[in-house]
Amino acid sequence: MQGDPVAERKNNIIALRRERGWSQIELADKLSTTQQSVSRMEKGHSGLGEARVKQLTQLFGVSPAALFEDSLSSDEDELVALFQKMDDGQRAAVLTLARTMVEPEAADS
Repeated sequence: MQGDPVAERKNNIIALRRERGWSQIELADKLSTTQQSVSRMEKGHSGLGEARVKQLTQLFGVSPAALFEDSLSSDEDELVALFQKMDDGQRAAVLTLARTMVEPEAADS
């Protein structure tokens, strides 16, 4: 899948794997692939198609964005996940609170 933007992006697979104490061989076993394939994925030399991204997110318990270097921090990722579970009224309240915390002068107007 060369040329795929997902294939060309740096990823966090190494960090996620190491956080769990897994070797490349252990991750390969969990993905039903080879150690060489895992090495290529970690280096960005192998495409991460939709199916592989889904498999990795389920395995690591993270969002697709968390697989990539330019992703959100774990706190930011958690906030996004919580925000997505809220109804419209809750979202509006959270946005108002966040705005007053970040831009207190806006609240004084």
